[in-house]
Amino acid sequence: MITTNKYLSALLFASLLTACSTELSPDLQAKIEKDKPGPASTVKAAGGDYDVSIAGQGKFALVVPYTNASMTLASIEAAAKAKSGCNAKALSNLYDMTRGNRNVALPTKVVGQFGGAIPVALSC
Repeated sequence: MITTNKYLSALLFASLLTACSTELSPDLQAKIEKDKPGPASTVKAAGGDYDVSIAGQGKFALVVPYTNASMTLASIEAAAKAKSGCNAKALSNLYDMTRGNRNVALPTKVVGQFGGAIPVALSC
């Protein structure tokens, strides 16, 4: 099983800075703690299983394909919506890549570009 924590290098780096530095303000340390993603859970959406965690104080979801289902913008957004209950929208550059077609399978290299977890904006 793929865990989302493996893919959160930016947040982990910030956490390391917190642990290794005494120069971070308490406010910054509190923000880092609040922005950490919650626990991932597997959701079924659009014919596949996805590990989804909510991060950024509910402003975005991190979606990791768990099965070999066709990974499309529609399926990624459906997985984020299933977990959060909010409207979900993939990043605009992903829409550019698919020329606006939500049902085109994304190349596997796309997942690698995001460290394995596709970020999806949430609006509740």
